[in-house]
Amino acid sequence: MSARRVRPGPRQPAWLGWALISAAVLIITLTVALTAQGRQIAGAVQAFLLYYAGVFALLALTAAVVMGLAVTDRMVMTPAGRVIGQAAHRVLSLAALAALLTHIVLEIVAHRAQVADSVVPFLARDRTFFIGLGTLASDLILLIVATSIWRGRFTGRPQVWRVIHVSAYLAWLMSILHGLLGGRAAKPYVDWSYGACFAAVTIALAVRLLAAHRGRGHHRPLPVPDRMAATAPLQSGIVLDARASAALPSGPRRPSRPSLPWPDDEYPSWQ
Repeated sequence: MSARRVRPGPRQPAWLGWALISAAVLIITLTVALTAQGRQIAGAVQAFLLYYAGVFALLALTAAVVMGLAVTDRMVMTPAGRVIGQAAHRVLSLAALAALLTHIVLEIVAHRAQVADSVVPFLARDRTFFIGLGTLASDLILLIVATSIWRGRFTGRPQVWRVIHVSAYLAWLMSILHGLLGGRAAKPYVDWSYGACFAAVTIALAVRLLAAHRGRGHHRPLPVPDRMAATAPLQSGIVLDARASAALPSGPRRPSRPSLPWPDDEYPSWQ
């Protein structure tokens, strides 16, 4: 039975995919702009996203925070599961970023916010503090995503990247306050759900910090006198072994065999 090698087909150029995407976007745009049904559908989609884009951003950010916290713990997930979890964490982060940008753009288009409100905090006229928290959270999220994309530039300074990435917890908290208190009133179960998520993440972080502190204390190096005292028996054993080896006659060594009784000793009438 002969095995036939299947040759891979020619690879498609990279520009072909972008050309297809651009053509699809152009067709959709012309359909929306030139037909009454398209304009009606576009208006309905815009109204839906204006109402729910902020909700989608907060939900995706919450899922990304929880997933990112889970995949950094080696006791919860297997190595293969951690790889899949890290990929899911990146996808959720990008989804949160897309929903956040959609939320900001639609708020500006609907004249419910100014362009400066999306960058500079505490400029809004209504509910200034909580809307300003949302602006700070969006600035932090953009910084975290940008530094994650260009993480290779922080090779010599990994602590800087870690500090920036850990600020995602602060951005998440400010996003929760912005979503629950900066806009329309939420249902009680929504408040309780986000409160439970925040409490669970806080407890998990506290447990991890406590475990890391105990681990550092358990593996703390001994002082110099204690290390000398602890290694003294080992060093004396090495010296004794060296002396015993020096006392042996020089020459090639043969592997030792277990001592067995001679046949004459075990059986006197052998001969």
